[in-house]
Amino acid sequence: MFTSTHFISGAFAGYLLGALADKLGWGTAALIQESLLSICAIFVILAINPKLQLSVKHKFAGGH
Repeated sequence: MFTSTHFISGAFAGYLLGALADKLGWGTAALIQESLLSICAIFVILAINPKLQLSVKHKFAGGH
């Protein structure tokens, strides 16, 4: 499963870079993929509520 998720994300990133490069050029496409998408990932990580994750993990472990 880990290997397939690795290849699927790589294929998606390559497809996205190719589509952006076709429309905007290689320099702009690289700038968007390397900076803007990384900034979006930071916001997603900051939006995750760790307390919610701990409660779900605790429920699956059999705790109350």
